Order: sequence, then C-alpha cells, then structure tokens
Amino acid sequence: MSEKAPSQTPEEEPQDEQPEEAPKEGEDEAENPQSQIEDIEISDFTGDEEIISAMTDLMPPSLEEEEINDYDLLKDKTKKIKLKSETDGSAKSSRTESADEFLRNFFIKFGMNKTLESFQNEFYEKVRVEGSIDEGLEMNDEIPDVYPRNLQLSDEIALLQEQLDEARITSEKARSTYDKLNKQRDYQKINHRRVQQEKSKLSKNINQLKKVYEVNQNKFKELTQKYENIMKEKMIMKLEKERLNAKVENLEKSFAQIMEEGSDDELKEKTQLKSKLDDTMVKKNKKRFQSGDPSEIPDVDPENPALGEINEIMSSSPTLLKTFKGHLMGVTGLSYNPNKHILATASDDSTWKLWSIPNGELIMSGEGHQDWLGDCCFHPSNQFIATCCGDGEVKIWDIINAKSAISFAEHPQAAWQVDYHHTGDFLLSCSMDQTIKLWDMNVPKSRFTFRGHIDSVNSVQFQPYSCMFVSGSADKMISIWDIRSNICIQTFFGHFNAVNSINFSPKGDTIASADSDGIVKVWDVRMVKEIHEFDCGMASANSVTFDASGEMLVIGSEDGTIKLQNLTSGEREGELKGHEDAVNKVIVDTSKDGYVISASSDCTFRVWQ
Repeated sequence: MSEKAPSQTPEEEPQDEQPEEAPKEGEDEAENPQSQIEDIEISDFTGDEEIISAMTDLMPPSLEEEEINDYDLLKDKTKKIKLKSETDGSAKSSRTESADEFLRNFFIKFGMNKTLESFQNEFYEKVRVEGSIDEGLEMNDEIPDVYPRNLQLSDEIALLQEQLDEARITSEKARSTYDKLNKQRDYQKINHRRVQQEKSKLSKNINQLKKVYEVNQNKFKELTQKYENIMKEKMIMKLEKERLNAKVENLEKSFAQIMEEGSDDELKEKTQLKSKLDDTMVKKNKKRFQSGDPSEIPDVDPENPALGEINEIMSSSPTLLKTFKGHLMGVTGLSYNPNKHILATASDDSTWKLWSIPNGELIMSGEGHQDWLGDCCFHPSNQFIATCCGDGEVKIWDIINAKSAISFAEHPQAAWQVDYHHTGDFLLSCSMDQTIKLWDMNVPKSRFTFRGHIDSVNSVQFQPYSCMFVSGSADKMISIWDIRSNICIQTFFGHFNAVNSINFSPKGDTIASADSDGIVKVWDVRMVKEIHEFDCGMASANSVTFDASGEMLVIGSEDGTIKLQNLTSGEREGELKGHEDAVNKVIVDTSKDGYVISASSDCTFRVWQ
C-alpha cells in the first residue's frame, strides 16, 4: 500500500493527454468542414452573413465557438473559394464544376424544381450527419471538364446550326434575286439595243424626209407660182372670151343681115365654106383620137335592177372562213367578181393579184407599177381590171392577154381610188392633187377633170346605173357630180375630219361616209340631208359599204376590227376581230353567197360568211 502509485484524478489525466490529442482531433474535424465548405456553390448565397451561417451549419459540434467566431481563421480555411460576378448580377464560380453543382445545374436547366429541392434537402442532411456522400467521393470531387464543355459546345452547335439555316435561306433568296436581276438586265439590254436600232432607223428616215420635204417645198413654191400665173391667165382669157363672144354676136347679126340681103350665089359659097370647115374639124378630131372615137355619154339612165329586189339582211355574226397572206406588204384594195368568184387585190408591194374564192388559189399576178397601189376595180365585162398607183398613174390591164392595155399618167400626185361606169366606157379616178378625172376607154386621155375640192380626194364611186358619182375629200365635204354636165350637183356638209370612204347603197338612194374621227354618216340623196350617224370609237374608220339589203353597214377600222351597224334599229349588231393591223378596205358580195372580204395592213385578206 505504501508503494502504491500516486493517484491521479480524472480531471488531471485529460489535462495531461488532451493538449496533445485535442489539436489533432480539432484539426481533423476542422479539415473536414473546410473541404465541405469549398464544395458549397457560393452562387446560392448573396452575402457574407449567409456564407458564415452556412459554414456554421456544416461544421461538426466538436468545434469551439472561438473558432467559429474567429473570422480570420474561417477566411484562411475558405481561401480557395473564388467568386465571380457577371454583368447581369448573378454570381458564378470560376472554378471547375463539382458533382453536386453539376446535378443542380442539370435539374435547373431542365426545370426539375421538385427533384432539385429533394436533392438539396437529402444532400445537405447527409453532409451534415455523415460528412461525406459516399466512400471515395469527397465534396470537392469535380466533374471532368469534358461534360460541361460538351454541353457548351452542343449549345453553340445548335446556335450555329440555326444561323447556318438562316444564312442558307438568305443565300437562296439572294441567288434567286440575283438571277432575276440578271434576266432583267439581259431583257433591258435587248430592249436598249432594239431602241437604239429603231432610233438610228428613225433618224435616217427623218433625214430622208427632211430632204424630201425640202425638195417638195421648192416644188410647192414653184407650183404655187405657176398656179397664180395660171389664174391670172385664166382671168385674162375669161375677159378675152367675153370680148370675143360679144364680137361673135355682132358678126352673127351682121351675117344674118347679109344673108337676108345677099343672093343665092353668095349663099352657096358660104355653105361650101362652112362644109370645108366642118371637114377640117373632123380630120383634126380623128388625128387627136387616134385610138378611136370618144364614147357617148347616155342621155337617159337605165333602170336599176336593185329597185325591184328584196334581199335579206346579212347575218350579224359572220364566221371566218379563211385567211390569206398573199402579199409582202399591206393589202390596200379589193374588187370582187361574183359571176366568176374571182377576187382582185392591190397591195403596197406594187403588185395586184387575182384569187379564186373561197379556195384562195392564186390565178394571176400583175407587176408594172413603180409605187404602191391604192385600189383596183373590175371592168363590167370582167375582161379588164383597173389599178391606181402612188405615183399618180392609172393602168388598165387585159386579163385575157395578161398585159397592160392602157396607161393614164395625168395625175401629178398619188391616185387613191378607181371606179367603172356601168357601161364600162368610162373610169373615174381620184387623187391627192384635189381632182377627179373621167377617163374614156376609147381615148388615151382624160375626158374631163372635175375640180372643186380644196384637199385630197380620197374616195369616188358611180351611182348604180347612173351618170352621177359621189366623191369624198379630206376637206370634210361630200359632193355629187354629173358627167353629162360636168358640174357639181350637190354638196353634203357635216364631217369634222377627213372623209376616208364613201359608198352608195345598192338602190342608189343613200350614201354612207366614214371619216378619220371614227364617225360614219348616212345621207339621203333625194332629201339631201343626214339620216344616221354612228360613232365607231377612237380609231379612224377607213372603209364603209352596204350589204345587199342596204340595211346593214360594214365598217373597217384602224384598230383592226370590222363593225356591223344595223340601219333599221340603229344598233351595232356585231364586231369581227382577227386582223392584227388596220383594216384598209371591206367589200360585201351582193350575191347569194354573201361573203364579207376584208383587206388589212397585216399583209392578209380574210373571207367571212
């Protein structure tokens, strides 16, 4: 008992041992919270107080309050934590993403809020109780950089793919726009070249027309001067004629007195002298008309066969039978022979042709004019055809012998139209020289020249079975003439622009006229007044004619259409379309076939029925 070792109180033993062991345990326990604190996602807290409180919750109970309240110690233990503030105010860690952070971010990214809440509750509970999640997995274990990098690259790839799709769509639109612009550029280049060519062509034509104008201006001045001189000479001759007439009257009176006072011998001598003078005049006339004697103008007109006929009005909707392109240039004149079904056409290409209707087979072609043809007309015997030309020449062609029979060249300017008298002995021609000439088929010169219009005479036609004819002029007047007295019988006024075409009805009691304003008028010859007026539109009315009944007008217009106008109802019955250019002439077959034939500047003539 004496050798008994000194006793030690329980309080003394820990005092000897604890100073050495307590620091180790404190270090172990302090190290573990530090690793836990480093793994906390700092972005979840907004201030130092919250960080400290979170760290305090994660520390084990064995830590002393001094260590918890020691700010410097905690700062040293948490020196590895780095905070990074972004521009939007949210704080993110600049270090590598740990496993728990990865899971949180994953749940947040896909909106798994309930799962995230459960994970956080269970995760912090385990960390607080056990200090670690699993063996070998510490709080600071980190997810390899490749996973977040892959996520980041996936987002970038998706964004770039969207941008690539948008760029591809934009490039396709740009390519299509570029192709359209190239096509438009090529089209504009072609148009520009065409316009340049047309411009150069027009410039040449203008220069040529200027030269022609200068030449014609000089000629016009010369002709004006000649005209004035001729008018002066005419007045002088008129005075001289009156003087001579007075002298003749005095001589006749003296001769009568001598005859009363003279003897029979003197009377015989005077009679012989008179017969000699008559023989001399006959010889002169024979020398003058070497080709034959002048034709006699009938004193009495025969009866018009159409007066006793009653014909049905033509159809208001004829159909196109056939289109013929028989000339190289526009077709200007038409004439139809209903007995033999032969059509004559005249053209700007200086030729005339004969066609069979309705087959359209070419029978004959005539060449010989030096300029464009204005019109053509069959002789009543159907053995001859007359044509007029732009140089003023009028030709008679022998169809049987296929040659030119007679040429008349007295018109100084273009001749527009020709028409035969029903006897076939006379031919009318109207010209730009403001005159109308009556040609005798037995004499190679004009029988008479009708003057009265003050502008170009564009159309002329004989009244059926009569010695009177009508003329339409650019001076807006329509005149009726008599070839027996060679005077103007009647003049119609009413048009406000040039008269392009005139035509008698088959019975000869009415006249239709068409002008450049598209106005068509119908006149009563006996009452000498206007009975109808029709407006055919803005385009010029180039040709007008009657059907066999005289109740339907057929009008050819500059716009390429043919209008049918009913005189009884005053309404437009129809409109024929098909020509691509102006209709220059229309004629109607008065026989039972009832063809409507039109000629156009599109180089064609068409047959309708």
